[in-house]
Amino acid sequence: MKTPGRAAAHTMIGVSHLGMALTITVNIVLLYAFSVFLIRHDRYSSPALSSAAWGILIVTVLTAEIATAKRTEPLPDWSFWAYLAALTVVVALDVAGAWGASTRFAYPTAAAATGAALLVAALSRRTRDILAPTAVLAITLAVTLSSSARTDILTLASDIMVLAFSLAPPLLGAGIVHAFRVLIMLEADRVQVQSTITAPAFTVGLHASEELARLDLDAERLLQAVASGSAPLPLGADQTAAAATLATKLRSHLIEGRRQTWLYHAIAESAFLGPAVQLSDPHDLAVLLSPAQRDGLLSAVWLLISEPIKPGQAVQLVIGASLTGRARRRRGHLVPITIATTGVPRKSVDPAIWEAVRRVGSFTETPRGTNFGITIECRVGNPVDQ
Repeated sequence: MKTPGRAAAHTMIGVSHLGMALTITVNIVLLYAFSVFLIRHDRYSSPALSSAAWGILIVTVLTAEIATAKRTEPLPDWSFWAYLAALTVVVALDVAGAWGASTRFAYPTAAAATGAALLVAALSRRTRDILAPTAVLAITLAVTLSSSARTDILTLASDIMVLAFSLAPPLLGAGIVHAFRVLIMLEADRVQVQSTITAPAFTVGLHASEELARLDLDAERLLQAVASGSAPLPLGADQTAAAATLATKLRSHLIEGRRQTWLYHAIAESAFLGPAVQLSDPHDLAVLLSPAQRDGLLSAVWLLISEPIKPGQAVQLVIGASLTGRARRRRGHLVPITIATTGVPRKSVDPAIWEAVRRVGSFTETPRGTNFGITIECRVGNPVDQ
């Protein structure tokens, strides 16, 4: 299991690399668009307005890149709205400067480049904060280009190219950033789930552990107050009630920790498995699985669910009563495990799942219409030795 420090370090490295790639992309797009503007400068209706638009755009983007270069927390709302306001001014000036000049193959290059400029804020803002301005930009450019009088139908192809040039960077960039965020969340969630492989058979979850730590601190402070004399004995009514509440909560967590298995917490506390996996283990037989079998079972369940989870997708995990009688004497202690799927087509299953299931025990596959199920005979050690 990775420590939080190392996981955070790896995440920061990935974010810094992605941010650098986005910055380079923005600068390349701006450099290309600016060179086109310089080449066709004399064809614009109002070159001064387009020149002013480019001046504002360059200063705004450079300022934003410097401000976000070493920033790890999200941009505040006011700075993001100020950035969008500056880009809006750029679009307005450039559209005015290039109005009616598309027939001379002069286009609002600065306005088109603002699409790429939105990528500067892609890492620090939500995906919809990038897509909404992109949609407004697309509508603005479409109206501007379509309003020009056409003497040649071939100019329509150039208009489409300008729209594609303005929309492709923010759409692709926002998609990449969104996929990166999902990947980071899934990996962090999987590390948390995998940590239960070596956890005690019966345990408390992460949230309960945090509350136990707080309760322990409160109890320590109360005992220290009694030991130092700042809380004289006998305790007052308020302190007695606080001590009784602490004792009740501590007992509740200790009892709860002896009822909930590692598998329960692995599923319940996972943002990925929790909504899609239904666990039925009435006899708490999951505690009998070895670490290797735990790893195989969790990997199998994980591989059955697509990333991200599709609507209607679910996995039912049932751990039944162990075999008894002659079967136990002949084959050892067996725990039957059934994995039933809903909304998971057989053809879409990752082949690696079978190796994971094989680590749990011998298995058979059961067709269930368009879905399927897996029945596993998991051989475990003597429960007395667990």
